[in-house]
Amino acid sequence: MVEIKLLETRDYEKIADILLKSYVPQWESAGTPVWNSSYVEYLDKAYIGKEAVYVGAFDGDKMVAVGTGYVSDWNISEVGDVKGLGICHLGVLPDYQRQGIATEMVKKLMDEAKSKDAQLIFRICNDDLNDYKVLEKLGFEKKINNVFQFARIMGKDVADFAAEIKEYGFVMKKMLKVVAGLPDEDKGIEEGKIREGNADDIKQCVEILNNYQSEAEILEKITEEDFKRNLDSFSVLKDPYNPIFMVWDVDGKIKSFALGRTELIRYRKGDANVNILIDIGFDQELSRKEKTAFAVSLLLYLKDKNPKNFATNGAKIHLENKALDKAGFNNDRSTRPLYALALSDDIQEWFQDNWKYKNYYIPYQR
Repeated sequence: MVEIKLLETRDYEKIADILLKSYVPQWESAGTPVWNSSYVEYLDKAYIGKEAVYVGAFDGDKMVAVGTGYVSDWNISEVGDVKGLGICHLGVLPDYQRQGIATEMVKKLMDEAKSKDAQLIFRICNDDLNDYKVLEKLGFEKKINNVFQFARIMGKDVADFAAEIKEYGFVMKKMLKVVAGLPDEDKGIEEGKIREGNADDIKQCVEILNNYQSEAEILEKITEEDFKRNLDSFSVLKDPYNPIFMVWDVDGKIKSFALGRTELIRYRKGDANVNILIDIGFDQELSRKEKTAFAVSLLLYLKDKNPKNFATNGAKIHLENKALDKAGFNNDRSTRPLYALALSDDIQEWFQDNWKYKNYYIPYQR
């Protein structure tokens, strides 16, 4: 008899082992991180650690599944400030799958959300997998069709490698070479410099992020403490997982920034390194051309710093999709719908009236 429990302590080795064994078989075509203890600890400290909820499924003393989530503050137009619980990871060891364990873990997360006065619980899913079916059983509905994923193949020199790793067909391999490559340097920034960010840049970066509130119907509220915790968490990463924090500095004023990490991604035919952008933000006084210039300079910087990384990917940057399109990022519009369950009448009413075709700013965690 499998028992679902809250995890009071976190064994990063065991959690990484479960996620590696449960995610890789499902995600080999799209790619999944090569989970290890330092990567799980980093995610815990950077994101889930805000107000973390960890649940585990146990067969006797053996943990056979894990679910993670976190509660954070949100601003929703016409409703105001609310608490929401985001479900990040659901992993079940292969021998224990299709036994209803994931469903029971989500129920436990729902109970915890209610106990913490959350008014909303959500998960960003993947259309190619079946995780959304678990949520639909419990009353979750597809509320926003896409959380955009942007990708850029980092040069024609890695296009053949990318095609081989991702097992594209002949036609797609030809197409891949068309979209591969890097923009010209003369399309980059014309003033200031791209440099590595540091703690002194936190205040300006947080101001940039929170200024998106005027554009987004749903926005996670970010504090300087949140941002600092994210930077501090980089210290636990081990190669090939490395931090990315770059800023565009013009005479001491931060015009744009990018925050992320390099990852080792496992595909069916092998492993490959990629750059993952978690956040990318722009001063709203910038023109679209200037925003594109930063994206161009960022790509060139990352290529120089990480020449073997075959792609740069990003989610949660869809409010700037037009600027990124101009920099050569390709937009995948069909794979990551948001499933949500309202836990209060106010949120339920808002979703009924407002969820379609609205901008949002929601973190996507694997």
